[in-house]
Amino acid sequence: PGPSALTAALSVAGLPTDRFLFLGFAPKRATALRELLIEVAPVAATLVFYVAPHDLAAVLRVLAEQAAGRRIFLIREMTKVFETSYFGPVQAVLGQVQQETPKGEYTLVVEYVQPEAALVSPQLDVVAYVRGLMETKGLSRRDAIRAAAEHLNLSKREVYSLFTSETGS
Repeated sequence: PGPSALTAALSVAGLPTDRFLFLGFAPKRATALRELLIEVAPVAATLVFYVAPHDLAAVLRVLAEQAAGRRIFLIREMTKVFETSYFGPVQAVLGQVQQETPKGEYTLVVEYVQPEAALVSPQLDVVAYVRGLMETKGLSRRDAIRAAAEHLNLSKREVYSLFTSETGS
């Protein structure tokens, strides 16, 4: 078989590959995507979608509300000059992607989380998001908190409070 975005993305995603479920292109309508995510929730497998650039933000927003405790790997333009990839909590990747103009076809790999582990505190997602901005964008703590507040529609005070209560700094 020749090259495939599905297998190539799985091989570099850093997520479990012993079982995966390929779902083709993510549904365009948010309602249809929500229903699909509910339907496949009991399946103990990493999920893989293709996502069109004009649907990317909407798909990630639905994932952020339906699968907040999961990490994702998102890659575009695989094996090409402008290959770009993102990895982390859904909300963090959404914030990074919203800063750019989506171009090219995307492959989205979604981590499977045991049902009891899916109940992750939103506080941890905010902390992970701030840390992700600091690490990937090279932002200072102050600038990362400001950017996170803007992207997550929270006040800077809320983000600062969540970040410092979790990290102790």
